[in-house]
Amino acid sequence: MTQKEMKELLDERLDDESKAKMQEMLKAGVPLKDVLEHFAKQCDPPEEQLTEMEKKMQKMTQGQELTNYQIYELMKEQMDAESRKKMEEMVKNGCPLEEVIEHFMKKGKTKEQAQNEKSEELRQKMEGAKDMSQEEIIDMLKNELSSDDKSQLEKMLKNGCSMQEVIDHFLNRGNESDSEEKTAFQTRMEEMMDGKNLNEDEILALMRSQVDDETKAEIKAMLEKGYTKQDVINHLLKNQKTNEEKDRENARKLISLFDDQEMSEQEKINLLEKQLNNEDKAQMEEMLRRGCTIEEVIGHFMSRSDSPDREKSNFAKNIEKLIEGKNLSEDDVLQLIEGQLDDEYKTENRKENDYKKG
Repeated sequence: MTQKEMKELLDERLDDESKAKMQEMLKAGVPLKDVLEHFAKQCDPPEEQLTEMEKKMQKMTQGQELTNYQIYELMKEQMDAESRKKMEEMVKNGCPLEEVIEHFMKKGKTKEQAQNEKSEELRQKMEGAKDMSQEEIIDMLKNELSSDDKSQLEKMLKNGCSMQEVIDHFLNRGNESDSEEKTAFQTRMEEMMDGKNLNEDEILALMRSQVDDETKAEIKAMLEKGYTKQDVINHLLKNQKTNEEKDRENARKLISLFDDQEMSEQEKINLLEKQLNNEDKAQMEEMLRRGCTIEEVIGHFMSRSDSPDREKSNFAKNIEKLIEGKNLSEDDVLQLIEGQLDDEYKTENRKENDYKKG
């Protein structure tokens, strides 16, 4: 919303006393932007009175000045298919954009909200039909889901998901709640995305820059099986551990594993290999080749999470090398990250788009 549009909106909503105070602040030399922000906060409803769409848009825009058209396009990306279709119809029928936005801020549903409601509806139906076979449940889902969801269901079955995996997905989808305690990974990602209007591809690119090769392989596998990009994003936000958390977890495992003083050196090496990813295994082999004792190797991996110089992934090292000495904006860095995505991910992205077109 532009400053002019914001001022017009406040003129409509503020009482005479507030309008007079606003004029006094402007005459006193307070910048228009600061004055508008001050009075806009007074007009904002409490958090508990906001709809899910209003919460989502507030979180995404972070007070940015957007035109009505930009808000409209951003809202469409966050809506479920039914709300999006109704919104587009209102615009085609000549309804002013501002009225359309105001209506769907209150009446529109986010994708997650619609998915959660549909999952709840399906779970209630399952309560009354506990003797249904997996085949019967799949048939029921096909009858109940939207055309987009039905296509996803069929793709998941075709690409190797078990019937139970598909059933669990559609019965629990959208069930992530903002009231649940956030993971450290979710907190970190929200800080990195703060105030940026990122699409699903950009969010995934950013996430991939923060995870190890094992998680990248998991992302690739989920997309190949038919999970949507938003499904993958939600899964990572809810379940992904930060590198520091993984290191601490591995350190605890190593402490318990090597508590046995009678274990031979080879047994220690074998046990350590089972706890490490491929990149760390290569580092272990290099340390042993250079003459480090197994105790020194174990000590390195046990203490790594506490070190300010903890090992970065190759991906992170490459990005740091590329941006070194350059005065790049956050958007430039994000584009650079996307450009460094491996060919496998880009190929999978093209395959998914081809599937949708087909």
